[in-house]
This record gives sequence, C-alpha cells and structure tokens, in this order.
Amino acid sequence: SYGYYTDGTYLTRVLPQYLYTGTELDEMRSVYNSGLSAILSYAKTASTPVGRMLRANDYICANYEYDTNYEIYSPELMFKHKRGVCQAYMLIYRAVLNELGISNVAVLSDEMNHTWNMVELGGEWYHVDVTWNDPVSDVPLRVYHNNFLLSDTGITNEGHYSWYSSEALPTASDTTYDDYFW
Repeated sequence: SYGYYTDGTYLTRVLPQYLYTGTELDEMRSVYNSGLSAILSYAKTASTPVGRMLRANDYICANYEYDTNYEIYSPELMFKHKRGVCQAYMLIYRAVLNELGISNVAVLSDEMNHTWNMVELGGEWYHVDVTWNDPVSDVPLRVYHNNFLLSDTGITNEGHYSWYSSEALPTASDTTYDDYFW
C-alpha cells in the first residue's frame, strides 16, 4: 500500500508501505519462485498451449485447496500454506500464463465476489476459472474442467455473471471448447 502528501494541487510525496521486508521478503520470494517453478515444470511437459494451460490448471487444483476461512489472498501465501481464495488462484495462474507467453487478463465480478482469468488462444479469448475447477470438498488429486476454455456463454452457463476487467476486456465468442470433454 502507500500513503501520500499533496500541497493542495500537486502530489509532493509518496510513501510506499511494504508487506514484507528483509529476511521475510527473501523467504516469501523463495517460496513464490519455488511454487511457480513447480507448476511451470509440470505444465511445460505438454506439447501445445492448450496442454500447458490444462496441466497448469490441474497442478494447481491437485496440489492446493480453497481457503474456506477466506484468509489467504496472495500467491506466496498460497504456495506456503497450500490453500488460498480465488484471488490467489487467479494470480498464480496468471503468473504461469505470463511465463508461458500466453496472453491473459484478470476478470472480476463484484456481484459474485470472485475473480478468474481469460486467456488468448489462436486469436480467440476464453475464460478459465481454476478456483471453480478445484472442488471444495477436496478429494486428493480430483480436478474439474467445467470452467476451462469457455466462451462468455459457456462461463455464464456455469454460474458466472457481471464480470469486468481493469484491462481491456475481450469478448469470448468462440464456443469450440464449451462442450469439450477433457
């Protein structure tokens, strides 16, 4: 976060406030890099972008669980505690997609109190909600794919609504994967 001062017209000082400093920062950076590397190692064994995205989705769902206490929002804490809420899932998946060179945006719905990703594949955009692909009543290694590469209509049919993005929000009109069996 940050604080700031103005002289009435101009911004005169910005005071950043950091979540981690010193050795704690080093520890969290290491936890983050290690967690991200594990997902990327698994995802990169697939030979296609769809396969890499699917393997990343599956790794996250198989190795982490939803935080029903609603306490863990950041990727590094999700990596550390093996659980997190939708924001942590979305940020982890986004970091993986960025490392894989796959264009993506974060999608939010205030009405749902939820966030997920949109990805570009072959010039088309699709929704991926890793959080909803991870069953809350966790069974080890169980992963869903109901919310993977869906069109706007497909994600709406899965119960998502009223989404927006702070980035340019693409339209996901291609329904190729809406009824796909993974």
